[in-house]
Amino acid sequence: LSNLSWAGHHNLGWFLYKNERLHTFSTSTNWIDSSKANIKSYISADRKEKTEETLTFNGNRINLTNNTRTSLSLRVSSLQNQEDGIMTAWKFVDGYVNMSKREMIDLLNFVSNYIQDCFDVENSASILIDGCENLTDIKNLNLNISWPNTSNS
Repeated sequence: LSNLSWAGHHNLGWFLYKNERLHTFSTSTNWIDSSKANIKSYISADRKEKTEETLTFNGNRINLTNNTRTSLSLRVSSLQNQEDGIMTAWKFVDGYVNMSKREMIDLLNFVSNYIQDCFDVENSASILIDGCENLTDIKNLNLNISWPNTSNS
């Protein structure tokens, strides 16, 4: 163990990782918080990727762009005052599909629920990470993340 007090860091030091007598490792709260923030940022990036994936609704693929989500929300809200027999030609990845008012509402609900489920998964992982109090807790994290299904069928 080398003392770093010469560099103005009293009570801090470094050691070779290959030290076989190393059984525990302690760090300051700042380093634990930084480690937790890094892990959460990786999960957040995964969530962002998942919320932009292509979903499959009744066999039709739909890209989850912001434009698609906004257009879908606006179209469904405009259907509230229309009769049930009105059909909407909605453009999926592979072309247009005529959909009923009920199908459009179901599509919006599927997309909205999928996105919310992704955020819920991220939040659950974040809560687990926040519960870590030391490096051992971080090493023992079980982040077996199960993202929601991208298909409604």
